[in-house]
Amino acid sequence: MIEYFNCGRGVRQRDPSSPLLLCLVKKVLGKEISQLVSYYKILPMIDHKGKNFSTHVLYDDNIIVFIGPIGNL
Repeated sequence: MIEYFNCGRGVRQRDPSSPLLLCLVKKVLGKEISQLVSYYKILPMIDHKGKNFSTHVLYDDNIIVFIGPIGNL
């Protein structure tokens, strides 16, 4: 069972817990993107030699997602 909690205040800049939260979110997001690719929900980009690109890059607070053409999924 998943329980949700209410947040009274948001995380502010220079909050000591914000780097930890960012790492947790990046880890979960990376696993979710990889899982979508493994279930063929999104397709990775393919270069001209037929090799797959990396599906995502997570660096600091930047996220780049590389996906192929979206057809009839």
